[in-house]
Amino acid sequence: MTSLSQLLLTLALAFLLVGCAGDSAEDHLASAKEYFAAGDQRAAVLELKSALQKDQNLAEARWLLGSIHLDRGDAESAEKELQRAMWLDWDPEKTLPAYAIALAATGNYTDVLALSTEGLTAESQASILTSQALAKIALGENQDANDLLDQALTLTPRDPRAQLARAELQVHMGDLETADAAIDNVLELQPESIAAWSAKAELKGMTADRDAAADAYDKVLELDPHNLAALRARALLGLDEGDLDIARKNASRLLRAAPKDPVANLVMGVIDIQEQRYQQAIKRLTLAEPIGKEYPMLAYFLGSAHLSNGNLEQASAHATRFYALAPGSIRGRKLLASIRLRD
Repeated sequence: MTSLSQLLLTLALAFLLVGCAGDSAEDHLASAKEYFAAGDQRAAVLELKSALQKDQNLAEARWLLGSIHLDRGDAESAEKELQRAMWLDWDPEKTLPAYAIALAATGNYTDVLALSTEGLTAESQASILTSQALAKIALGENQDANDLLDQALTLTPRDPRAQLARAELQVHMGDLETADAAIDNVLELQPESIAAWSAKAELKGMTADRDAAADAYDKVLELDPHNLAALRARALLGLDEGDLDIARKNASRLLRAAPKDPVANLVMGVIDIQEQRYQQAIKRLTLAEPIGKEYPMLAYFLGSAHLSNGNLEQASAHATRFYALAPGSIRGRKLLASIRLRD
């Protein structure tokens, strides 16, 4: 490269850096809105984070970032950002309904039930009442949930989210056929409803119709390729079916969005064992330990990986833990026997 070319490149980079440094928080927010309107949520998130680095009290940026997290299935992050937006006095018509959805999704039922709908529009009230109904369903208080949904549907009779919540209530009451019909009714009105396709997938999974569940999750991911909940479910379903290509594809996409995601690391760790990468499997499965109670097989896979890697003490600890969780498991007994033979 000639000296002149080097000089021109240096000047160009300098101007670029100055331009980026000169962007205000409001500039980044405006760019984020443009990206969001164009459907590029990743770019919008980057711009919002840049805006908040320059002004952490930019309420609209907090609200929009929380809303995007919620859309992508990251309810925990959404809850934090939406709560900050509320503290910063952003429009309660926008923050409260979304915050209620996040609270219900993260299991903070007491907090969502404590929210007031006073002074809000009918649509916002109905949304919060639906979130409170979902909390009641999770708590097993079905009659209270039904009453709240009656209130929500009185305010907004065609609200698809309230209708889907009614379907979830029917599932909890054991009426799967009526629930399935209710979901189909929502899909007739809104064929591209991500929430309805997600509900369809979960219901089909409960009835052991794996093909239908897989198709529904694939539809969710067609509509929203970055939906974390659908990526988790599809990866686990692929693993359960022995389709390692599907499992790997969805877990890899999930890891790009959330490198420490426990489900993604669980799936990839099991694949690593299958492909005899035991040290890598141990690293991944260790990152999955926060979901160990939900997925007892994690202890078995960790024991297997440690055994194959020659770590007998660690293998024994995990195998013993798995045996305590599943004393009737033949796999668990065989694993313990293999360890004792090697010891």
